[in-house]
Amino acid sequence: MARLVEIDKAAWGRYLPRVVHAPFVQSWPYGEAQTRARRCAAHRFLLLDNQEEPRGLLQVLSYTVPLLGGLARVNQGPIFFEDAWRATPSIEQVREVTTAILRTTRARRWWHLGIAPNFPARADVYATLEQLGLRKTTPFCRGSALIDLQGTAEAIRAGLHPRWRNRLQKAEAAGMELESPPAEEALPWFIENYEQMMREKGCQAIGRRLLQEMMKQDVETWAFRILCARSGDERIGAHIVVGYGDTCTHFIDWVSPKGRELLSIYYLFWHGILLGKQLGYRHFDVGGLDPATWSGVAQFKRNLRPEKYCLAGEHAYSCLPIPFRRCYRSFTPLCRLARAVCDIRNSGSALDAPLDETVVCNESARAAGIHGID
Repeated sequence: MARLVEIDKAAWGRYLPRVVHAPFVQSWPYGEAQTRARRCAAHRFLLLDNQEEPRGLLQVLSYTVPLLGGLARVNQGPIFFEDAWRATPSIEQVREVTTAILRTTRARRWWHLGIAPNFPARADVYATLEQLGLRKTTPFCRGSALIDLQGTAEAIRAGLHPRWRNRLQKAEAAGMELESPPAEEALPWFIENYEQMMREKGCQAIGRRLLQEMMKQDVETWAFRILCARSGDERIGAHIVVGYGDTCTHFIDWVSPKGRELLSIYYLFWHGILLGKQLGYRHFDVGGLDPATWSGVAQFKRNLRPEKYCLAGEHAYSCLPIPFRRCYRSFTPLCRLARAVCDIRNSGSALDAPLDETVVCNESARAAGIHGID
């Protein structure tokens, strides 16, 4: 029977090099940033299979009220030590891992669990999750795509769609210069421009407190970098990439009107890929590519010709007695009390309606005017 064992930072660090494709939302520093920005708690576990062999790591964020229990969130977890457990797990593996998570959920008195499991979007996976009591809360899968950084920069560029390469060449011919300022210096400037752009476009923005706390993290294999495109003395675009484990991820963007005209997003995206390779990461995650991705952004990312993956999407599990579950989903006074006590005013959303990082990444891409060529 698979089980979860809570571990400390040192143990997490020892097992991290074994992880295949480490999304930053399951990273220790991201959990630390969340605890400071959202005032939640982060719990880290080692996943052991029925032979007591280590198989993966799991990070859970929770809000709890003493004596009453609380809410918990798992975002794209667990992360596994073997790619087969992530990409092609057997139904028995899905059942064992999910049962271990639900057993811990009940033991910790997390009455409601929101989970985007790190399992592929397959009919048999959906059926198994439903049998175990999980309810699908979104109609679509959740996915992204990876660019292999193991080849040379020339080989990676040659693998891009010809039209994407043509736009990159036009951007390079526009005479832009790349700037990589210290994050602590550039982040206040970036936040001011990013939030203004998102307001003007009517898009959801990531809270500034979370960005500030992510920038402060200093852990091995963690990177929070800001790349800027300059035209003369003017910054016309900026791009944040976040790296952890073996994977570097496109996070959010800001582009000025002049930057859109000069195709600065192509220039910045390409240099984000090169930065990931320079820092030694194995993969570059394009930051969300699924049916919910706006069509123009999706075309832009597909033209990078990455390897797509699609996960099972958002699910929910309730440990509350059946008569109380409908009340919970209607936000009873108990739930509102839990949210008030936990003070999530900077989170943008509660754990039972979580801020979906991939959605927000794509929102910033849409606001920045990213649009692919058919």
